[in-house]
Amino acid sequence: LALVVERSISRPVMELRVGTESFARGNLQTVIPVAGSDELSLLAQTFNRMAGDLATSYGELEERVEQRTRDLERRSAYLLAAADVSRAATAILNADRLIEQSVEIIRDRFQLYYVGLFLVDESGEWAMLRAGTGEAGQIMLARRHRIRVGEGMIGISQIPPTPRSFK
Repeated sequence: LALVVERSISRPVMELRVGTESFARGNLQTVIPVAGSDELSLLAQTFNRMAGDLATSYGELEERVEQRTRDLERRSAYLLAAADVSRAATAILNADRLIEQSVEIIRDRFQLYYVGLFLVDESGEWAMLRAGTGEAGQIMLARRHRIRVGEGMIGISQIPPTPRSFK
C-alpha cells in the first residue's frame, strides 16, 4: 500500500518538477501529463493552462516587437531620405535640378519603380508634374501631365493651396 501511495504521489510531483524546470529554462511549449482528478492533477492542469497563456502572450509580444521594428526601420528610411534631400538642397542652387534630384533620391532610397513630384499651379486647380523618374516620368513630363486637385491621386487638403508660379 505504501508503494502504491508513494508512486501515486511521487510520480506526479516529479513530473511537475521536471515540467516547471523545463519551463523555467525557456521551453514555453512544456506540457505536464495529467492523469486523474486529484489535487496534483488539478495543479498540472493549472500549470498547463498558465504555460499556454504565457506562451501565447510571449508570441504576441514578439509579433508586436517585430512590427515596431519594421515601423522603426521604415521611419528610419524616411529620415535618411529626408536627410539626403536636405543635403541636396544645400548643395544644389537650381530649383529644377533640386526637384529632379529629390525624386531620384526618393526612388532609390525606397526602391520604387516611379516617383513623381507635383506642384499646384497659381490657380490652385491643377497639380502639375514637375519631375518624374524613369521613362514613364519623361513621357509624362513631355506631355505636361497634370491632375485636377481633388481627383485621382491628388488629395484634397484642409488648407487651401498657396499659389506657386511656374517658369
